[in-house]
Amino acid sequence: MIKEQKTKKLSKEELIKAFKEGKVESSSAMKRMTKKRIYDIMPEDFLSLAEKELKEKIPEDESVINSLSNIKRAIDSQIGLIIYEFGYKKKASTERWDFPDKIDFLKDKGIIAGKILEKINSTRNLLEHEFKKPERDKVEDAWDIAALFLAYSSKFRSLADFQGIIYNKKRYILSLNREDSKFEIGSEKGDNSLDIKEIIIEIGCNEDGFEEVHRLYRKAFFL
Repeated sequence: MIKEQKTKKLSKEELIKAFKEGKVESSSAMKRMTKKRIYDIMPEDFLSLAEKELKEKIPEDESVINSLSNIKRAIDSQIGLIIYEFGYKKKASTERWDFPDKIDFLKDKGIIAGKILEKINSTRNLLEHEFKKPERDKVEDAWDIAALFLAYSSKFRSLADFQGIIYNKKRYILSLNREDSKFEIGSEKGDNSLDIKEIIIEIGCNEDGFEEVHRLYRKAFFL
């Protein structure tokens, strides 16, 4: 009598090791997005308000102050959306990331050089902490930089919720749980829906292997 062999269940340690050794492939053609509006007021809205304020030259003081405030909000909310989209919202909140921490995050992920954003933030700090009125030409420069930043970085707000990965010739579904800052890897339902039938492994953002999984995840989007 031939005994039926049970399929060995994939372990977290095995999969993390496979990710680190580059033995997991990304099925970039298999991905699904379910976009959500995270903020009521989006970065583009703040930037539009800032532009409107700059056109209101009377009273001068009020227009440049309000414009710079909205430029800062546009940048802050854009960075917040990217952090959320990349699955680091919980980590950023728990560790109380300040603006320099967030700039370091953007630089570490290769999203953008931080000097231009630091320049805007230093101008904003003059208003917040030293109570100096910002010069109009500097605010206009800040608006231009913010507009370029939003235009370039908006592509990082379009990562998928689910995508296929292949390991040992078997396909699994990789899902980024953004609210809980963790990856969920499971078996597929088999109906091409990219839904997870059963979660096999969870890897939190503070766990070993998260960065390796994240690199492959981003690679599927040419990031």
